[in-house]
Amino acid sequence: MPVDPNALATWANAVTVSRILVSPLLFTVVSLDNTGSWLPRGCGLRCA
Repeated sequence: MPVDPNALATWANAVTVSRILVSPLLFTVVSLDNTGSWLPRGCGLRCA
């Protein structure tokens, strides 16, 4: 699928923005559980 190199609205940018918006929530989940959490790990693996 060709994409205009100067376009701002691309799938890569959408993924990046969603990761930035979700990261505070995941940091909160990790800080509430002293041993870490499977939720952020699963979300990180799914988004990678």
